[in-house]
Amino acid sequence: MSLEPERAALDPLHHVVGHDPVQQLDTVQIDAAHGMTFLDAEPQLREYRALFSAMEGTALSEVKSRDFIRRITQQL
Repeated sequence: MSLEPERAALDPLHHVVGHDPVQQLDTVQIDAAHGMTFLDAEPQLREYRALFSAMEGTALSEVKSRDFIRRITQQL
């Protein structure tokens, strides 16, 4: 995913799903049926950083993701 620099700066998901590395998770937004909450306390952020790291470690690469999606769509 490649966005123009101006648009990339405004796109909140670009830094999560784009090619720019997330330098440091400093706020977590939790959406729930009763509203949303922002977490910014260091102990809470450590937990979410660990979860984010675990997800990154188990996620398929961009190429493997595309191949997987292609295989699934061919089976439909």
